Amino acid sequence: MTQDDSARNHETIFPLENKEIFEDGFAGIFKDAKRGLRDALDLILIHNEHEVRGKQPRSTLNPLTLLLSIAAWERFISDCGSLLESLTRENSNSKIKYFAGPGLHSTPQGSAYLAHDRKTTVPRSVDTLRNLTDGRLPGGFRIRGFMSWTGKYPTNPVVYRGLEVAEPLGEAIRYRNGVAHRALPQLPAISDAENSTTIQAGYARAVFALTMQLINQSSIIISETNGFRSIHRLDSEWFHGHPSLLRGYENPGTLWPKDLFEETSNLA
Repeated sequence: MTQDDSARNHETIFPLENKEIFEDGFAGIFKDAKRGLRDALDLILIHNEHEVRGKQPRSTLNPLTLLLSIAAWERFISDCGSLLESLTRENSNSKIKYFAGPGLHSTPQGSAYLAHDRKTTVPRSVDTLRNLTDGRLPGGFRIRGFMSWTGKYPTNPVVYRGLEVAEPLGEAIRYRNGVAHRALPQLPAISDAENSTTIQAGYARAVFALTMQLINQSSIIISETNGFRSIHRLDSEWFHGHPSLLRGYENPGTLWPKDLFEETSNLA
């Protein structure tokens, strides 16, 4: 039995009358998230086009890569929450009567975080993941992160298990906010240059890798848990350090050092 066959035989967490609505709604959310990640990936590919050193116009791509990466995750998890509320509104105080589509519902404040400073409250994102995966997430996350960088490449890999990923994600969201509000001087420098108010290329790629894995693993487990007709997952070449073809480019350049980044979509 294939993984897809196993998924189809799994009972959905929703009543049968809502299963098709949920599956179609999530398919749209995943497609939109993939488009959002592609925007960030395109900036990385543009960054790869020419090898230069010192101050360079391409440094402008780094904060935008970070911003688009977090935006893709934030919209994905927020829309998942809205879809869930639309299907369970009889048992909640939700004002969402139906799911209108990706990007058409407001984003609750702090919806991208997996942990709050106030330890007594559970973020909406955590509740959403637990409900959509029958408790498999966020505890089942296995996310490859990076503790440092060399030039444009993230280095010093680690694996975050479960909600350990909340800390680096929260840091990345704060830097996203700094970019969006031009408030980076208020945050510790993330750059090779001392007292810089920009984002270092290797860190931007590490954030893209983080959000890519969060969306990919969430989509796989949501698909499996709810018995979808097919498993939603990102393209495998996105996980390769040296892809031969990507986004229509032949030899698109190195995304991550080969010995540091490996696909983590096949979860135990």
